Amino acid sequence: DDRAGQTDAYIKFDHLEVNCGSDGQHAKVCLTIDGVDKCAKSEGQGPIDAIFKSIKEMVKSEAKLVRYKVYAVTEGLDSQAEVLVRLKGKNDVEVGANASDIDTTIASAKAYISALNKLHNYESRISLIDVV
Repeated sequence: DDRAGQTDAYIKFDHLEVNCGSDGQHAKVCLTIDGVDKCAKSEGQGPIDAIFKSIKEMVKSEAKLVRYKVYAVTEGLDSQAEVLVRLKGKNDVEVGANASDIDTTIASAKAYISALNKLHNYESRISLIDVV
């Protein structure tokens, strides 16, 4: 579920705006990160690239995208999209997350954020272990 843990998540999705066309692909993403509201705009090779760049700009993560997949959950023009994102963080730790929405761009943003939250939680636990 793409909302699982959203209430106490380090990064929370607020909203997103995407503009696509022959003049370029742009995204504005707004998030709440550790209780602070932030927005960022980016240009990308496509709308998903622009969304992910906007999120990375705010989160300041060194995570690398290693997998991105989109599945149609239902049929037809109003099909629900499920997006799977897999990220590689520090020490080559990989985490995956998925999200679904009727809008593929929103599902993509939510899946990416969910994976970043998992990575953040893992890395925070490792930091605590190193301190003890």
